[in-house]
Amino acid sequence: MNSEYLPPAPIEVVTPNFRGVAQNFFTIPMHLLMDLKAAREEKKGDELLLMLDACEIAFTNHDMEKLQDLSINDFLLVVQAWVEQSHR
Repeated sequence: MNSEYLPPAPIEVVTPNFRGVAQNFFTIPMHLLMDLKAAREEKKGDELLLMLDACEIAFTNHDMEKLQDLSINDFLLVVQAWVEQSHR
């Protein structure tokens, strides 16, 4: 996908337990995506920490505070919604 086709940042991310604003997922640094892929292959469980790093880059400070109060399952739903909304 060419960058000119990306929706403009910021985007709204909404789940049942969270509502916030983030940069488009596809605008985060490529090294995070590469690190995420490596972590999945190593199967050490570092994926969650890398997703948190990506969120710290993309979400506002206020929304990061709200994310930190979520359960892990709710956090994963936010990440999924973030990626899906970034496609639109």
